[in-house]
Amino acid sequence: HTTDSFLFDKKRGYCVHFASSFVTMARMSGIPARVVTGYKSDKEESLNNYLAVKEKDAHAWAELYINKHWVRFESTATASNIDFQIQTLAAAAQQKKEVSPFWKKVNLYLMYTKYQVETWILYYSHVRQLQLLNYAKKNPLFVLGFVLSFLFLVLLTWLAIRHLKRPRYSSKALAILQRLLKHLEKEGYTREEHESIHQFLLRYQTEHPQDIVVKEIDVLYEQILYAGDESSASVKKLKQLVRRANRYIKVKRIS
Repeated sequence: HTTDSFLFDKKRGYCVHFASSFVTMARMSGIPARVVTGYKSDKEESLNNYLAVKEKDAHAWAELYINKHWVRFESTATASNIDFQIQTLAAAAQQKKEVSPFWKKVNLYLMYTKYQVETWILYYSHVRQLQLLNYAKKNPLFVLGFVLSFLFLVLLTWLAIRHLKRPRYSSKALAILQRLLKHLEKEGYTREEHESIHQFLLRYQTEHPQDIVVKEIDVLYEQILYAGDESSASVKKLKQLVRRANRYIKVKRIS
């Protein structure tokens, strides 16, 4: 019998052995008793109304029927002969999985967020809808915060999409020149497929020799690209020249 083996032979075990033996002796004494299995989790794993229950939290205890009530008894509270092998293996497994308190907290918040999302999405009902509406009526700041959060999320999504869709260029100088190239394209000057930036700007200068700004841009672009002069001063100057050239092209178009 497992209880006899635990009490008289091995005299070592874990929560199930202690609980079952305690219940057996209580019944022998004429007290109704039962074994209860469940989980005994750590309060540090709780956040608001959420409690993280893990496999290692599995536990067994006893309940005795006293004065017409089931009373809980923790049969391992004063146990001194917890199975050494099981305890050692559990401690080794726990030590292997041990992480810093900071990451434990982060993991707890992530699990709590997942729980909240799943609760609202999977179990959203008419009752929850009414609860949310009543709460919103009583708390206008909640509505304001919700609207602002939604707008912020939309803005963040838009910025992310814009950033991801933004074309990638081989150099900063080429990226800066794109605004000038677009303005020239409106004027009917399109860069050919196998035409370099220098050749394209030179072609424009041939037809517009009075536009000395484009010539300066061409020289500075070549300097940045091939002389490796990517200093902040050169990049800033190129931006200024591109703005001047765009203004000149715009004024010329209007006139």
